[in-house]
Amino acid sequence: MERPPADPAKLLSAWTEWETGETPPGRVMSNLKTGGMRDVLDHVGTTADVAPEGVQPAEALDAWMGWETGQTAPGPVMTALHAAGVRALLEHLTAAAASAEG
Repeated sequence: MERPPADPAKLLSAWTEWETGETPPGRVMSNLKTGGMRDVLDHVGTTADVAPEGVQPAEALDAWMGWETGQTAPGPVMTALHAAGVRALLEHLTAAAASAEG
């Protein structure tokens, strides 16, 4: 069974739930995983000029992999993703997807 493509708007929504304190880090990480965050980070890390200035895709992917491999708890991973500029990345990708649709 093939996974659906990542939806940046849904990923951004999950991210915002963490920022507002509405959802704990572990649940947000689970939602991000289900939503395809790793695919996004893999793509951005290997594609030139996809990430906006200030986003550090390699650092974000390293933090993500720390969680996926069970080496890092969700809270520190979310903090590292924040420091790597993931919110700006998701906002950028959401805007790009919206402009491509209409």
